[in-house]
Amino acid sequence: MSKIKVLILEDLPFQRMELAAMLEDNGYEVAAAVGSVEEALNALETHRPDLALLDIKIEGEDEEGGIKVGEAINARKRIPIIYLTALEEAFEKAKTTRPAGYLTKPYHPADVFRNIDLAFYNFYGQRESLGRVHITPTALLIKESDVMEKVAFSHILYAKARNNDILLYVDYEREHYLIEPNCFFITSIQLGKFAEALPPSQFMRVHRSYLVNLAAVRSGSARQLILGTHEVPVSEKYREEVMRRLQTDLPQINAEV
Repeated sequence: MSKIKVLILEDLPFQRMELAAMLEDNGYEVAAAVGSVEEALNALETHRPDLALLDIKIEGEDEEGGIKVGEAINARKRIPIIYLTALEEAFEKAKTTRPAGYLTKPYHPADVFRNIDLAFYNFYGQRESLGRVHITPTALLIKESDVMEKVAFSHILYAKARNNDILLYVDYEREHYLIEPNCFFITSIQLGKFAEALPPSQFMRVHRSYLVNLAAVRSGSARQLILGTHEVPVSEKYREEVMRRLQTDLPQINAEV
């Protein structure tokens, strides 16, 4: 399982440890929990977090140290930013860095996780957000049972429609799951909408009820594909395009016509 990695910048040690524990208890990985601007900037390079929680006022440094880190994030590799502050007046300056969320101290744990969910929605935009799934350039962020997990495209095998829900199969076993160890249960998303949001160079509909990651196909025929230990049917509607993709786009696959 790939957890969502979070960078915390908070100059007060107790609050820093409390926030880190809160995140870890809810399935997130704390990439780094630091108390200075310099440490935060270094952590951006060494840990490559998916999200940053930044206190704006850092004691003993610039009055707006967190905003300085936010500016660095925007200049380097942009990720969602949530600012933490006890100063309402800091909001005007902070919003120039286009944060995805903003929390005023003291905050409740529920506010933190609500802001994280909203931050990914705001950052990646409505088009790349499908209910409890946020789509990044290289991965899905899936919220299941109130825990958000990161699933790299490379780990996806296929998706299967189940009424108006989706069963998403991956190439590893999860520690906590609802249906099967190697499956995510994604509610209230139609397979067609899900397919439209994924990169077409990597994912393809092969059946009314199935979408596959082409890179995960190990062998195939005109009627079924093998992905790991799974067999996925190919319907007549998609058969010609599937075989073309297997033979031209993925020459390493031995397609049996």
